[in-house]
Amino acid sequence: MLCNDMRHTSENLALELRKVTTEWGIKDKINLAVSDNAANIVSAIKCGMKQLGCVAHTINLTVKDGLKNDDIQTIINKVKEIYKPVTLKLMLEEAIKSTVAILDKELPILTAVEWKTIKELCKILRPFEDATKTISGE
Repeated sequence: MLCNDMRHTSENLALELRKVTTEWGIKDKINLAVSDNAANIVSAIKCGMKQLGCVAHTINLTVKDGLKNDDIQTIINKVKEIYKPVTLKLMLEEAIKSTVAILDKELPILTAVEWKTIKELCKILRPFEDATKTISGE
């Protein structure tokens, strides 16, 4: 494995991949490698074999990109401030409201519209979560 002081450049990663696959006696037996979509690892793998981006990672990147909306980020930040770590599940509404009621701290208040947005986001994101879990389980 790469030493902590070794930079994760595509050249260093490719060198390490060749080294490990040679040591394990599998260098000529690998037809395809699945990895995340980071440019350095994609380039490193393509130096010696075919590369396929991880579908679960691609879904994750797609969802993250889709959530890059100022209104949605404002709501997410409020929820994070109220309830850390945040897990946007429908059951959170009651848990958050109960927690806010017993805490002696000034926390942001989510409006009815923001709660509705959270519920809609959960519905929209559920298929992505299910797909990611299914794919990750394989």
